[in-house]
Parts: sequence; C-alpha cells; structure tokens
Amino acid sequence: MITDGTGDIVATYGMFAPGPHGEILIDRQGYIRAIWRGEAGGDAADQRGPGQVEKLNEEKSPPPFPDDHVH
Repeated sequence: MITDGTGDIVATYGMFAPGPHGEILIDRQGYIRAIWRGEAGGDAADQRGPGQVEKLNEEKSPPPFPDDHVH
C-alpha cells in the first residue's frame, strides 16, 4: 500500500497514458506490461485487460529485477 508521494506517482504514470483515462498493468517487479488509453467507461481495457492479466499470471518466471540505477 502506498501512502506517501501518491501525487508524484500519479503524475509519473500519467506520462505513459495521458488523456482523460488510462489504465496501466504493472507486474510484481514493477515493470509496465500493458497500457490502455481512451475515454473512461467501457473501453478497450475492459475487453483486453482480463486476457493480459491471465497471460501475466501464466508466466512461469517473472522478468529479472533491473540492475540498480542511481542518478
């Protein structure tokens, strides 16, 4: 559960899916695996989202964690 910095988090992910509505599927390691953009209420994510989630759940091994990256 994230309780600190939510404004920054929303702004950051908003760059990947700008517009009135965006949905982002993030795996357990924090990688973005799918992005749906469109109008709120009944868009492509409703149709493709469950399939993408099932595909992600069926992966035998998740992708490796990225190397440490420090600025």
